[in-house]
Amino acid sequence: MTTAAAKPPERSPDLRQLQSRLRAVRGKRTGSRVATGLAMTLTAMLTLLGGEMLLDWLIELSWTWRLVALLPTLGSAGFIAWRYAIAPARQRLDDDAAALLIEQSLPTFRGRFIAAIQLSREVHDQRAAGLIRALTAETVAMAAGLDFRSVVKLDRLKRWAGLAFAVFAVAVGLFVFGGAASPILLRRAFLSTEAVPRKTQIVAVTGDQNIGTGESLSIDATVAGIIPSEGKLIIQTKSGKPQEFAFQADPAKPRGAFTRSLSSIQEPFSYSVHLGDATSATFHVATWPAPAVVSIDCLQVFPAYTKIQPAHRHMSDLRILAGSQLKLKIKATSQIKSAAAVLTGADAKTPQQTTPLQIDAKDPTLLTGTVPIPAKNVTGLSLQLVNEHNVVSRESAVYPIELIEDRPPTVRLTYPMRTQSLVTTTGGLLIGFEASDDFGISHVYLHYTTDTANQTATRTVELDAGPNNPANLSRRFEWKIGSLVPRQPVGANLDYWIEVLDANDLSGPNAASTEHYQVKVVTPEEKRADLANRLMNSMGTLNELDTQQRQINENLGPVIFEKPAP
Repeated sequence: MTTAAAKPPERSPDLRQLQSRLRAVRGKRTGSRVATGLAMTLTAMLTLLGGEMLLDWLIELSWTWRLVALLPTLGSAGFIAWRYAIAPARQRLDDDAAALLIEQSLPTFRGRFIAAIQLSREVHDQRAAGLIRALTAETVAMAAGLDFRSVVKLDRLKRWAGLAFAVFAVAVGLFVFGGAASPILLRRAFLSTEAVPRKTQIVAVTGDQNIGTGESLSIDATVAGIIPSEGKLIIQTKSGKPQEFAFQADPAKPRGAFTRSLSSIQEPFSYSVHLGDATSATFHVATWPAPAVVSIDCLQVFPAYTKIQPAHRHMSDLRILAGSQLKLKIKATSQIKSAAAVLTGADAKTPQQTTPLQIDAKDPTLLTGTVPIPAKNVTGLSLQLVNEHNVVSRESAVYPIELIEDRPPTVRLTYPMRTQSLVTTTGGLLIGFEASDDFGISHVYLHYTTDTANQTATRTVELDAGPNNPANLSRRFEWKIGSLVPRQPVGANLDYWIEVLDANDLSGPNAASTEHYQVKVVTPEEKRADLANRLMNSMGTLNELDTQQRQINENLGPVIFEKPAP
């Protein structure tokens, strides 16, 4: 005979009531433990953070010490929160443990509560189901008359909640009492760089410095709030005891500015400033040998128009043509971070011209640069060096520069000899001239004025000066006055002169002109009469005239022609 498989009893309403009791107890226990953990965390956090803020107010902790204090504070609060709040929230009681807790707190059940819970999960045949239901109903009836609030003890929660409330109240009171200083101290506790609020606030200090050995240093500070009449500067060197100096107000600056000058500093030191009730952070001054120049190789590059090859110059003999460039190669005593060549002017009103120098990537002690020399207002050259420690070179030597300006050219007429000449309406005038320049002549012009209809007009004819900008010119030009347009009538007077320009394409060109000569247009008869008169005056000296004519031809040089128009 076969028997049917046993089925677990169905969940009766009485069993659901018991499980509801379990859930309530389990939730209350978890909630009380989480609340207790949060109260413990708040108490620890406020206590440690408040202690750090108070200590910071009293002795003004540095950023490092505030970090050292903040890490344990956060670590302790995090540990307490995890151990007593987060972990209990994750580790909830199962039904058996909750039932056991009820049995321990309410011994009236005498094991009925946990038995009803456990037996309801086991497999029973139908004959045992009635017995389990009866046990469950009896347990529910007993539970109805009992107070389950005592199952979960809240004494520990109440103690920590009271302590947390008291600490919170004290913290709020102190925060309000601290006024405007409290938010700053709180931010400083979380590693803000703000200064500790005092009646006297130190707004700015010179700070850390790198200086050259033997140099002077001015330590300055600016304060706000209650400004004292004077303060103290505390200096501590590695080899000696702390030294105290008076820190006086700076009369040359607005109120609240204090300064102290230290001269000929030979070793590094630390310092702090005390003004009123405020004390600055500790700053450090390091001393390093100032960078200096070991050697300089100077090459002068002349302007292109001079056609002069570059030449080396000694730094004590800088006679430089305006518009040149100085190519410098410098060797320094230490590795250089930045460098510049500075041209000084003739007076303080002339702005300095600074040219950065390039630093060799492989050897930072080697510097190169090209310094352009302007046309005027330059009297000296100095070098400014900054080494890898940001130490600036001391008062460097100023190498004097004697600026040589490009002189203007010279020009004179060699023919005709007389200041006034006569020509016919179809004739011409032979003009001879000599010109010279120190670096070459680029253009030659014949200027003349005409008087037409009572109006004076100036006209220009460009002459061919030849290739390569010659430094000396000796030329003659056949001026065909009869071919001028408009044609010059008889009686017309023309003023003419020669102008030359040099090849200076930087500050020039420079120009020079001859004196003004005149030529008058006359009839052929007047011209012949003039020649006859001159011939009669020279009859007795024909040989001398012949010699003079040959000399004139030699002096006039080759024929020069009008430069064709473009």
